[in-house]
Amino acid sequence: MSTLPLSGGNARAAGGRQAAQRGFTLIEILVVIFIIGIIVTFATLSIGDRVQSDQIETEAKRLQQLFAMAGEDAEMQGMQIGFVYTDQGYAFVTTGASGRWVPITSGPLRPRKVKEPIELTLKVEGRSVPPTPVADLVAAGKAALKEADAGTSSDDDSKSSDSSTAGSDLSGVKMGGTAAAAQDKKDDSSDQDKDTEALKPQALFLSSGEATSVSLTVTAPGVATGYQLDVDNLGRSKLTMLGGTSKTK
Repeated sequence: MSTLPLSGGNARAAGGRQAAQRGFTLIEILVVIFIIGIIVTFATLSIGDRVQSDQIETEAKRLQQLFAMAGEDAEMQGMQIGFVYTDQGYAFVTTGASGRWVPITSGPLRPRKVKEPIELTLKVEGRSVPPTPVADLVAAGKAALKEADAGTSSDDDSKSSDSSTAGSDLSGVKMGGTAAAAQDKKDDSSDQDKDTEALKPQALFLSSGEATSVSLTVTAPGVATGYQLDVDNLGRSKLTMLGGTSKTK
């Protein structure tokens, strides 16, 4: 039985059905996957930059609020509050009973650690200031605790020294013990001086309402957005987005 040749229209229709059934080649699939990968990569980078930008903005606004609070507390409570910029973050300090600077360990002005990759840069009166080692801040806190314990021990020793005892030998033993205790206290005092010698705030908020003029930048490597916090001698702060607008407080 002979087969009839296909007409032109039927041949084109058959060719179209074969093309439709052919599907995608491996190269076409790889090209599509490559394009999707590029789109996902750019989307991920964009989201990551946005998250870090938000973190920088949050940290900058927090610092502005804390600076304002430190100035208000210093003025209302009639004391001095210092700002210490450390190699891991920052802290606020005040003078203890002995006049030494000790960190404020509770409340909004407690020490804070800055999360990576955020970086802080401090300028005081227009000059760059290196960060204080956080170990000095820890040592100052320990020295404050030692000082409190020494004050309690001093009260106990004064009560003990008021009682009299008979016998010169026994008296000599007690005197020797008191002298040794006094020497220990002297050594502890020297240790405290050594611990707190390096702790000096880079900026001050005074009870008069005045403050140290500082400029603090909050940035992160690879992130275009950054902020600069400026505080003048009257304690007024201005937060400026680098390359953007400013907000005075």
